[in-house]
Amino acid sequence: MASRYYGLVRGTQGEGDVIEGSSSDTSTGVEVRVDLALGAGKQEVLNQLDNIKKAIFADTWPPA
Repeated sequence: MASRYYGLVRGTQGEGDVIEGSSSDTSTGVEVRVDLALGAGKQEVLNQLDNIKKAIFADTWPPA
């Protein structure tokens, strides 16, 4: 399975602070794994991330 991980260390917030790699990074406070084997295009991944963001906005915080 080919995956790509994108994450941010807590306290950082800029686009240039995003950590990208082929394995999970334990220093990240937020991390997203994209399964490249599924063949999703860039736009599909971005749409899915938008839907995840909407779900987080709509939910209570912190999650139960």
